Order: sequence, then C-alpha cells, then structure tokens
Amino acid sequence: MSQTALANELGHDQAMVSRIEASQRKVSVEDIFRWGDALGIKASEVALLAAEVWTATAERPPSLWRAEDD
Repeated sequence: MSQTALANELGHDQAMVSRIEASQRKVSVEDIFRWGDALGIKASEVALLAAEVWTATAERPPSLWRAEDD
C-alpha cells in the first residue's frame, strides 16, 4: 500500500504518514491499531508486534521502586 493510499484510509495526509515511517513523529496506540486495521492486520497481531518493538527498542524510565544501588 502506498503512503498516499494509507493516508487516505486513515484520514491523514501523506506527509504525516511519511514522518511516522521515518520516526520523525510519535504515534498513539489508537493510530497503531488504526494502521493495522487499514493494512488488514488483526488487532491481536498488532498488539504482539507492538510489544515486540517496545521490548527491542524502547527506553524505559528508571524504576521508582528499586534502590539506586541495585
């Protein structure tokens, strides 16, 4: 699917899709599921893929519950 076709399906402009694909703009959880729906991917599969990406790439804030020494 082209960026233009995806943008039309989502109600966004092509430039926004391009910025998201280039990691120049963050996406909401709602947008992630809307993209999956537009691309014919089941919500359960989108959730699994999102979890895999989070595990592989996301920076997590330090825990508030652990001592600094741990």
